[in-house]
Order: sequence, then structure tokens, then C-alpha cells
Amino acid sequence: MKKKGKAGICGLFVLIVLPCLFTGFICGKEACPVVKKSSMEDYVAAVTATQISWSAPKEAIKAQTVIARGNLYVKWRAGKGGREVKNASIYLKKRKMDDLFLEKFQIFQEAAKETENQVLVYENEVKEIPYHELGTEKTRDGKELLGEAFSYLPSVETFNDKNSPLYVRGCYFNTEELRKRLKRKFPGFEIESAEQIEIKATDSVGYVMIIQIGNQEFQGESIKEFLEIPSSCFMVQSDGEEIRFLCRGSGHGLGMSQYTASVMAQEKKDYKKILNYFFPDLEIENLSDMK
Repeated sequence: MKKKGKAGICGLFVLIVLPCLFTGFICGKEACPVVKKSSMEDYVAAVTATQISWSAPKEAIKAQTVIARGNLYVKWRAGKGGREVKNASIYLKKRKMDDLFLEKFQIFQEAAKETENQVLVYENEVKEIPYHELGTEKTRDGKELLGEAFSYLPSVETFNDKNSPLYVRGCYFNTEELRKRLKRKFPGFEIESAEQIEIKATDSVGYVMIIQIGNQEFQGESIKEFLEIPSSCFMVQSDGEEIRFLCRGSGHGLGMSQYTASVMAQEKKDYKKILNYFFPDLEIENLSDMK
């Protein structure tokens, strides 16, 4: 009987809640009775669920929730929040709807409720806050990477990240494969050998800023995307036949490392301490109190 009841709840979630998650925002709250009195806050749990591992400790999820809410708020005010909501709806529909789903998703709902309306603020302005799955031994410096306007994103130590089994990963290509991949984006690109690959510049924590590959220069983050490698913090090695991008971490390395946040949560640090560690110049404020 209990199983049937839970199965019914899962079905209700799929058939009613998820479609309304998207419809209510894009088409207006009158389009779906379930979200008639909806607000941005109603979507925060679902959006957060797309951004961090469902196995993360609750306090790490709460830290991510505050970040997700602020980022959604900035987009919401600019009329660009629809994509976030649509992606959340699609993502949740793809999850297996079972007892574990309900149990885990409840944590995201609780995290949203327990941090309700809280966002990170810098100089009385809600800021979009970056985050990444796994960093290196330090996060990247926002001022160094993006300029003075991003000085609220300092470089902080994340030594725990190197304990992750995914901390170092090798990605292998031969010269022809590399040529084909980059030529899709850049028709004029050519490379003849691995000797034509040289890292030209890195930032202060080792992420590649500029790399020469064949007859063109690329930004490290662009190569990360084009080659679908975990990180732009990499070394390039070759035995003459195979080229190896030896990557550290996962993601762009800026803002909060979710892995270190999870370790801090396991050490009984709450979400406010986690956020204060990564963003000491930011304040946690309530949207309803802001003018």
C-alpha cells in the first residue's frame, strides 16, 4: 500500500508539478492552477537540484541554494529566467521517479525553505556567483581573471579538492583527432605534430589562459569546451603519437568549489560559514529586506 502511495506521488510530480514548473513561468501564473500564487522562490529548489550532486551534504546544498537563488534573481529581473526554469523541468523529468527521488528532492525543498529569500550581496547589489564541481588547491582570483569589478571573488585555499578521486584526469587525442575537432569550429586551423602545442600563459593558480595549438592561439576555457575536457587547469604531454591533456579539477575554478563545500559541511560547518569562507566580502541578506 505504501509503495502504491509513493508511486502515486511520483506520478503526480511528473504529470502536474514539472509541467507547471515551466508553464507557470513562461506562460504566466494563470496558465497552471498549481502555480497560481507562484513566485521566483517556488523554482529555487528545482533549479538548485540541477547544479549540485544530490549526494552532497545538506549544508553544502543550502550554500548552493543561496547562490542559485541570487543567480536566478539576477536573470529573473532581466527577464531571462525562463531558460533556467525550463532546464530544471527537463532535468527533473529525466530523473528516475522513485522513493529515492522523493527523499533526495525533499532535501532541496528543505534547503530552499530554510534559506528562504537569502542571497549574496556586494555593495547593496545581488551578484551572480560562480561555482564549480571540483577545483585545485586554490580557487581562481576574480579580479585577476575578470577585472576590478569582480574583486568580490577572491582566491581561497581548497586543499581538500586534491583528495577527490577525480582530481587528476588524463584526456588523450592523436594529432588527427585534434585537428578534426578544432577544424569544425575553425576551418583555417591546421596542426602537423604535437610539437606545435605550447602553453603561452597561465593565471596565478595554474589555469591555462592562452595556448598555441598548430597555427592558432586559443583561450584555455575555449579549449576546455571544444575538446570536452574537465578543466582548463592542464598540462600537455606527448609521446610523439598521442597527446595527453592532464587536467586537474572540474569546471572553471572560479567561486565556490562544491567539493570543498561538501567537506566543510561534513566537518559540521553550516552554509553561512561555507559561503563566508569563499566570499568573505559578501553579505547574506534577505530579498524582502532589500530596497
